[in-house]
Amino acid sequence: MGAIQTAIQRHGYYSGPDSSSFVYYDPENWKQEQLSVYWQFPIFWLSGVAEVVGNITTLELAYVGSPPSMKSLVMAFGLMTSCGGSIIGFVVNPFFTAQNMEIFMYVAGIIGVLFGPGIFFLYRNMKTGRDLMPELFEENLQDVGNCGANSPAGMVEMVGTSMQDYRPGGSGLEPGSKHAMDALASAKGAKPGV
Repeated sequence: MGAIQTAIQRHGYYSGPDSSSFVYYDPENWKQEQLSVYWQFPIFWLSGVAEVVGNITTLELAYVGSPPSMKSLVMAFGLMTSCGGSIIGFVVNPFFTAQNMEIFMYVAGIIGVLFGPGIFFLYRNMKTGRDLMPELFEENLQDVGNCGANSPAGMVEMVGTSMQDYRPGGSGLEPGSKHAMDALASAKGAKPGV
């Protein structure tokens, strides 16, 4: 984005705060100097893809990684990340003018180049949200169900083989919840909360 804006500003300057104030150095030959709008297509395409991929990943992690009774709350917190990004844009927007947009674009690029690899290396071994909190996912619900069905308290009643086929038993402990996992750990002889 910064490089394209630099190419645009080689042929003129902005006389006012918005992009409609662009003045060409050579007004008579402006058509030859004008860049095609298609130069911006890859930037907007990549921006849209990043927005979709980021939001879908956040919502998938929030939905799949939360117990059934807390899905709405956890997804609301997941959506707050989008709200936080919008608030940052709301705060920064007044400082973004036609005169400094080139600098703004380079700064945004530098921030992306610096933080992108860091985020990649931090989360490179994770394939899905299941890797972040495996105790909340379907693979371990079989153990939770078995523990509940065989325990005197009837922690969880198992009526099938998939996540939808579990329902709370006498104690009302929810499959995959922290309390259910602690009960499972104590039934297996491990220390709860570990």
